Amino acid sequence: MPGQYDSYADGTIAADTSALPSPLLWSKVDAELERPGKWMHQWEDFHDMSYTETLPTTVDPWMGMRVFTSAGATLLQADEEGGVRTLVEATDNEGLSIAKGIYPFKMIQNAGELVFEARIKRANITAVFGFFLGLIEDVAMTATTPIAAAGTLANQNLVGFFQPEDDPDGVDAVHQANDGGVITTIDNAATLVADNYAKLGMVFNRGGDNKLDYYVNAQKGATSVAVPSAAGTTFPNDVRLGWVFALLNGAGQALSASIDWIRVAQRRVTL
Repeated sequence: MPGQYDSYADGTIAADTSALPSPLLWSKVDAELERPGKWMHQWEDFHDMSYTETLPTTVDPWMGMRVFTSAGATLLQADEEGGVRTLVEATDNEGLSIAKGIYPFKMIQNAGELVFEARIKRANITAVFGFFLGLIEDVAMTATTPIAAAGTLANQNLVGFFQPEDDPDGVDAVHQANDGGVITTIDNAATLVADNYAKLGMVFNRGGDNKLDYYVNAQKGATSVAVPSAAGTTFPNDVRLGWVFALLNGAGQALSASIDWIRVAQRRVTL
């Protein structure tokens, strides 16, 4: 397949704002997926979900995912190419979260390379709501988990991208070990534009360096996270993780955000 084996280098490239997973992050994964068993791989582009099942208002299985919605939240197909889902909630301090509900990934020293990326957008950058996109431990989602009241993150093991409700266009690169507090690696790692997609990604342990890098539109952030050897002190390296996209309203305006696709893969360490 042409182009499959390019973009292994991790240098500076032009921003990749295309609708497809970024080759810089995924070319090696794509090549090795031809050998079943080498990578644990999850891909969700929401194109085959029907409207036959009512959304749960307590965390519950829904259409092959683990979903929580407050009363009045919707998760509708957008009139766009490729199964885009728009998440909406109009009520103050209520929200919705979607997750795979499977937690096979782990960012611990000497674990296999992990790659994460998702393509999302906000309808506007004025409404008071926030989101968290990334990986989280096995936890029941609620109106205050993983995002808590007043636009903070709940005390859970997680790593990814946090857009606080008081900064509608600013997305921070963060991680947290439960009881360790949120650590912001890159403040305003991404600056969102209303109704424009951004691809937010992470790569862990590429090249065996035990480092986590954050990517925005395939451009690597200036600061890496050196994942520690100590278990669960400053980084959630002692728990298995799965993907999540969670949103919570503030006061006075309705949230609206869309997700085109989300993808996670981790290379298995074979002994």
